[in-house]
Amino acid sequence: MQFLFPGVLWALSLLALPVIIHIFNFRKHTSIYFSNVAFLTGVQQARRSRSTLKDILILIARLLALTAVILVFARPFIPNNTAQKLSGGATISIYIDNSMSMELEGRNGILLEQAKLKALEIADAFPPSTQFRLITNNFDLKHANIVSQWQIKELIAGVMFSGVSRSVNDILQYNQLMNEQKNKGNNWLFLISDFQTTACLSEPIVVDSVQQYTLMPVSVQPTNNITIDTVWFSSPGTFLNKLEELNLQITNHSDQAYKGLPLNLSLNNTPKTLLNLDIEPQQTKTVTMPFIQTQSGLIFAKAEITDYPVTYDNAIYFNYEIKKQINLLEVYSNTPAVFLPAIFNNDSNFVFRAIPLSSLVPDQLNQFDLIILNELQTLSGGLSTALAQYIYNGGKVLIIPPANGNIDPSNQLLISCNGPVFTEFIQTKGQCINLNTAHALFNGVFAQQNFQEAKLPEYTGYYHLKLNNNTIVNSVLQTESGEPFFTIVGFGSGSISLLSVPMDPGITNLINHPLVLPLFYNTALQSQSVQRLYYTLEPGLMAMVKQPTNISASIILKSNDHDLELIPKKLINQTGINIYPDAEQLFQGHYSLYADKEPYTGLSLNINRHESVINYLSDDELLKLFKSAGATKATLFSSRQKISGAKIETMQRGKDLTALFIIVTIMALLTEIVLLKIRLSKASNQVPGKANSI
Repeated sequence: MQFLFPGVLWALSLLALPVIIHIFNFRKHTSIYFSNVAFLTGVQQARRSRSTLKDILILIARLLALTAVILVFARPFIPNNTAQKLSGGATISIYIDNSMSMELEGRNGILLEQAKLKALEIADAFPPSTQFRLITNNFDLKHANIVSQWQIKELIAGVMFSGVSRSVNDILQYNQLMNEQKNKGNNWLFLISDFQTTACLSEPIVVDSVQQYTLMPVSVQPTNNITIDTVWFSSPGTFLNKLEELNLQITNHSDQAYKGLPLNLSLNNTPKTLLNLDIEPQQTKTVTMPFIQTQSGLIFAKAEITDYPVTYDNAIYFNYEIKKQINLLEVYSNTPAVFLPAIFNNDSNFVFRAIPLSSLVPDQLNQFDLIILNELQTLSGGLSTALAQYIYNGGKVLIIPPANGNIDPSNQLLISCNGPVFTEFIQTKGQCINLNTAHALFNGVFAQQNFQEAKLPEYTGYYHLKLNNNTIVNSVLQTESGEPFFTIVGFGSGSISLLSVPMDPGITNLINHPLVLPLFYNTALQSQSVQRLYYTLEPGLMAMVKQPTNISASIILKSNDHDLELIPKKLINQTGINIYPDAEQLFQGHYSLYADKEPYTGLSLNINRHESVINYLSDDELLKLFKSAGATKATLFSSRQKISGAKIETMQRGKDLTALFIIVTIMALLTEIVLLKIRLSKASNQVPGKANSI
């Protein structure tokens, strides 16, 4: 047992006073005369023994009462292994989990509101002079400062939901960083959260040995949840007036099956497709939503299910761009190809141009989605460099080698792109094999025509391709010997499509073969630069978007759904612009990027689907997690417990015995009173008349 005010214990010396009084017994005696006392001798001896015992008991009661009173003022307590006294200048840090999972409703209301009430209880439990710091998932700079009691209450009242989720270890490390920057004292961190399993166990927690931790889980009710995890298109691009297939991965996190759950797709806030979803318990399935793309330009899309009570992950936001027309350019040395205009000129999706190599201006390359280099005989170094840069930035090039064996111009570009190079022309007759029907170029083709059973193109010779070990080659069609006949090579954000044969009827019948249409048409159709459909709201968010016309223009990010506008940091590179918006300030949804006050592209953000896994650590598991990490003095308040100043003192020192000694004082005084009453009642019965009659 220890004492908060040990100096009071000197008052124990006062215990000598009642002892002295008892020994000398300054009580006045009254003489009573009896005519005959012979019969009283035995009675007096017995009575004197009982009187002495009562006096001793009264003395003990008085001593006990006085001792207990003194100890009450000394504030006794029993220290325990979870008690830790805060040093001078220490800070009370309060973490409020304001992630989207705190939007759920618990036994006592919305979880975030429960957390804010608990935070206010913590603030009230400490003296007004206490220093506080508030931590949320936003890691807001205004919360980094140490504030007073009334200031922390204002900050707590202003906490709103955030689309950013943090692991428990993220919070611990951030708090430790703030402590190192602001002060050197040991501190106390209160963590108020639903403590989802993913947040607690996604990475090992690292604790500070001098830090005191108090865990305060909020009450959570068991909840079912269905989520849209991700979304993608079956084809690598999206095209006007074409049948599109949108794929959605959906997970049922509950033990309940669902039938006929509505699944909606809207484009630019206009309903497009509705499906009814059937999904089994704990099942993850892919759902395909077919639709025809009838709008051009920037499309802001949202796929949404109807699921309650967890609603923050019911929708997934994404965007893409549909060009009204795809710009194609054929560059030739001698004569233009005849078959290319036949493929593209009568299709409104394309604007096709053919120009001689001498008319090609490097600055105009970015105007085209696909450039077809048709049997080039020469290629300057400057133009080769410009073409390589065009490909690296996302452009598409298709190379048709010449029939006369002059492969140096084509190889010059391929070497600049770290690609394979043409070597000798191998004269041999054969038929193509290994058609990659699963390739995106053939999406929707083989439902109409079975090329596996049809006769594939023939040839009388082909160029051997010497592959680079560092080059990833996507084979579409091969020769009989297994060498590339039509292949695609990536470089930067773009690609090069390579034919290993000239489009000469004397060398190959591909020019008249049915396969020529999907090869060239779909290569052109899928030549548009595809921007990422969406990004996840997370710390350190980086999004890569296309460059505006004016590269030096300032970029402004505006929310389509909220009154929010900010200027993100940006980094211009060869493939586009990397922007670094402050994820902590953003919401899930659609955003428009403006350059020179004009919108030019979009950005869609979704919350991390880790928030959708509605599993939580129990109180015992949570406390065990911290103690096993080294926080042996960690404490936990259950969701039903309220915090108070008395509990704070107990947590700092140990078990407070003040109340116990108050009770001891009262019991001792009551005992003394009872003993005194007994003695007085006995004394009042000693009347002289009765003694004489004896």
